[in-house]
Amino acid sequence: MGFKSIEEAQEAYNKLKAESAEKISVFENEIKTHKSEIEKITKRAEDAEKIANDAIEKVNAQPASDDVVVTIDKKKYQINFGVEGFSKVKLKDQPELLKKMVKNGSAALTLLD
Repeated sequence: MGFKSIEEAQEAYNKLKAESAEKISVFENEIKTHKSEIEKITKRAEDAEKIANDAIEKVNAQPASDDVVVTIDKKKYQINFGVEGFSKVKLKDQPELLKKMVKNGSAALTLLD
């Protein structure tokens, strides 16, 4: 690219410099925008992690529940203790015995609803 005069070369240089500065400014603004978005997303991720850790701590701090609940004739009962050689958990799989216990008003069951 040949220039006819030093003024023409200077004018082309100034134009190129202005265009370059404008492009650099656009890129800098895009970088700032993306940086801001990254900071927001990072903050949200940190907050979510804190909430999850708090929930895990709360669950782990609670005593383990050993309640065994069964539904008999559309009513929910809690099994308080085992009977007839069955543990609470195994008693859960004995529907006929459970119906008999409900009929007899067994203290091993507590009506929940």
